[in-house]
Amino acid sequence: MYFVERIYMTGEITNYSIGLAVAADIPFIAPIEAAAASIFPESVLPIPQRQETIPADLLQQARVENRLWVAQQDGQPVGFILADRVGEWGWIQEVCVHPDVGRRGIGKQLIRQVIEWSRQQQCQYVGLTTFRDVAWNGPFYQRIGFTAFDSLPIPEFLQQALAGEREWSRFYRMAMHYPLNPL
Repeated sequence: MYFVERIYMTGEITNYSIGLAVAADIPFIAPIEAAAASIFPESVLPIPQRQETIPADLLQQARVENRLWVAQQDGQPVGFILADRVGEWGWIQEVCVHPDVGRRGIGKQLIRQVIEWSRQQQCQYVGLTTFRDVAWNGPFYQRIGFTAFDSLPIPEFLQQALAGEREWSRFYRMAMHYPLNPL
């Protein structure tokens, strides 16, 4: 677990920590996910998809496998990231930050946690799927260093994820990757 301290425009210091999830964190994740989805307009994310959350048993499995991290502020979970490893790829399956604490760098730090975890797993890349044109999605990941698949072929697992997402998505979905330097 590491500790991050940030000073914001208001001059207030907000503290949060990021660490591997514990069993007590699991009940907080679905409400965070639902709150984060609520900021999408229905024209981008239909209501049925905004109401879907990751099943608790899958979160519990990820927790046991040490691939689920939670951001806490004052001891309360406010964000999470779920990752996996597929061959030489780290995979960001879901990242959510409660809108009440959004735009403060928590999401970026969660992503950096998975990038570092992927390096430790000796992955060559980190991949994800996202909305291309939603400001807090595609452009956000680009600012972190993720790029679209132009010269690198999209791996099968990301192709499958995109195919499923395109069935319900009203906006263009894309896959992105972040190259890692071998250790």
